Amino acid sequence: MQEARLLEKKCWYCTTTTDEHFCLSCDRIQMLDLTSNYFSFFKLPIKYHLDLSSLEVKFYELSRKFHPDFFSQASEVERRYSTDRTSMLNDAYRTLKDPIRRANYLLTLQGFQPKKEQTPPDLLEEIFELNEQIEDLRNVKKARDNKQISFLKKQVLATGEMLNEREEVLKTKLNQTFQKWDNLPDEVSMVEKQQILAKASDLLAQMKYINNLINDIDEEFND
Repeated sequence: MQEARLLEKKCWYCTTTTDEHFCLSCDRIQMLDLTSNYFSFFKLPIKYHLDLSSLEVKFYELSRKFHPDFFSQASEVERRYSTDRTSMLNDAYRTLKDPIRRANYLLTLQGFQPKKEQTPPDLLEEIFELNEQIEDLRNVKKARDNKQISFLKKQVLATGEMLNEREEVLKTKLNQTFQKWDNLPDEVSMVEKQQILAKASDLLAQMKYINNLINDIDEEFND
C-alpha cells in the first residue's frame, strides 16, 4: 500500500510521477512528504540493524544535494523545499545513527510509547546500596573526611563497574531482540510482533535507568 501511494506522487512543477527527492524528469527538488519516516527518507526498511557506513555516505550525498547554497538563485518554493529536506535529513541521520535513538524511534513507529526508566528487578538490592553509598559519599565530602571519601569512592566505583557490565548485557539482549524483529517473515502474527517490541521496550527502560545511575556516579567522581 505504501509503495502504491509513493508511485502516485506527482512533481509539483511538471506533474511527472516521481518517488524521489528530486523529480526524475525535470530534476527539481520535491516537497517534503510529511507522512514519510526517517527510514523511508533514506529508502531503508524499518529495521534496527543498519549499515551505518552506507547511511553516512547517503547522508553526505543528500546534504550536498539539499544544501540551501545550491538554491540561492532558485524560486522561493524550491528554497523552502531545500530547507525542509535539510532539516529532516539532519534529524533522521542523528536518530538512525544512534542505536538507542534508533531503537526508540522504531518502537514509536510501531505504536509503542517510550517507557520511563525501569529498575531491573534483579538489581533492587544493589541499587538500594548504591543510593546509600552515594548519599554517604556526599555527606563525608561536606565533612571533608578524606579517609572516608576514599573508602566510599572505592565502593561506588565497584558498583559502577557492575552497572557498566549489566548495561553491556542489556545491549546484547536488545540487539538479539531486534535481530528477531529484523528477521520476521511477512506472515508472522501481530501477537508475536507485539511480544518482541514489548521486550525491546522493557530492555530500553532498564538501560535508561542504569545509564542514569552511571551518570550519577560520574558526577560524584568529577565533583
